Amino acid sequence: LPLIQKAIPSVIQQSIPAVSTTFLTALVSTYSITAIAAYGITGKLETILFYPAMALNMVLTTIVGQCIGGQRADRAKDYLKCALKYGCLLLLILSIVIVAVIVGGYFSIVGVGYILNTVTNSFLGVLNGLGKPAKSMLLMIFYYIVIRMPLAYLFSFWGLGLNGIWAAVLISHICAAVASTIVSIIQLKNNF
Repeated sequence: LPLIQKAIPSVIQQSIPAVSTTFLTALVSTYSITAIAAYGITGKLETILFYPAMALNMVLTTIVGQCIGGQRADRAKDYLKCALKYGCLLLLILSIVIVAVIVGGYFSIVGVGYILNTVTNSFLGVLNGLGKPAKSMLLMIFYYIVIRMPLAYLFSFWGLGLNGIWAAVLISHICAAVASTIVSIIQLKNNF
């Protein structure tokens, strides 16, 4: 039973992006079939940009957990810095390639969000590694459900169209990066 209780935040955390994507797809579908098709294509391209961040999250979860178990907070911080440096650089390069070569409007607004998503996922990996998956889950709820979905709806309702929805996605990435950074830094200080 304790193992199942610890797994619940991770399961919820993994389902939140799907809920958000479903909601945004419903909003985009109110514009046109072309908008739905474009959003579907960008969703597939997004996968290329999200996998490195998700991989860093999983790797940092394991590495930070091992460092904490070995009483090596210094090494956990070094791994986080390394993940942020190389992850953000990789996502910057991938974002530029995707924006320059493939898609315009969506990625020109949301592109920097992928770099911020790498920051967010790195810090969420640290929280998971510290044994705080519930905090990681709450941050995901904050960024997808509390920020992204209502803003996308409001911006769309206020007549900003598809660019309003894309702006909501970017704002949610900014909020997520800031919130996950603050929570993780506080948690790291509290653990050591």
